[in-house]
Amino acid sequence: MERAFSILRLFTEYSPTWTLSAVARQVDLSTSTCHRIIQALRAEGYLGRDEASKQYHLGVAALELGNRARKSSALTSAAAQALRWLAFATGETAFLLEPSEDGRYSVCVDRVEGNQPLRLTVDVGRTVPIHAGAGQKVLLAFMPDSAVETILAGPLHKVARMTITDPKELRADLALIRSRGWSVSFEESHAGTWAMAIPILDSTGHTAAGLALAGPVLRHSAELPDIWRRECFRAAASVTDALGLHLPGFLP
Repeated sequence: MERAFSILRLFTEYSPTWTLSAVARQVDLSTSTCHRIIQALRAEGYLGRDEASKQYHLGVAALELGNRARKSSALTSAAAQALRWLAFATGETAFLLEPSEDGRYSVCVDRVEGNQPLRLTVDVGRTVPIHAGAGQKVLLAFMPDSAVETILAGPLHKVARMTITDPKELRADLALIRSRGWSVSFEESHAGTWAMAIPILDSTGHTAAGLALAGPVLRHSAELPDIWRRECFRAAASVTDALGLHLPGFLP
């Protein structure tokens, strides 16, 4: 793995193409070993080869990965202030979530904790199954149909007491999320907690990220959900306006 990365790092703005022998010399590997690693990278789309010049260049997979990294970095930067404002306005913990590479998990990209003495704490980088909880389901609901069907095909593991593990029930819940443009859950991903989430969509109307708010059930009341939903939409709108992304089109 380390040798593959050392090869990929050679392909820069100033040195975009390399021959096999030049790569082997640069990374201090035998030509045969270097060729085997390059072929594996080509098979995965991370390198391509110009048949006329016999030189290698970055492949489509590498370019797509770089584009995702740039988008994620811009999104995290744009969302930082929105998360701080949302946590301050509500006193609860605000999260920015993105789907994992395989679409089976949500990844906590950033979070700002509220000022309540009892609050939900989740480390940046933590993953949760994409079907378990409001923040996860709001990502899943706006994924392409094929990705949704893959998740519904299971397995749907129980993460907390109220995690939805029945495909029919989950399908109905996802349809409700798409119809109203937001998601809410109680004890689906963490014991004793509620969560609310708003999707941030790309130009195709599919999931780019989710902005979520969560806290302990004991602070929940009948009046708060409407307030929290408006604040979540307001925070999400500040992110989409900054990046040219989209909300589902529903008013809070």
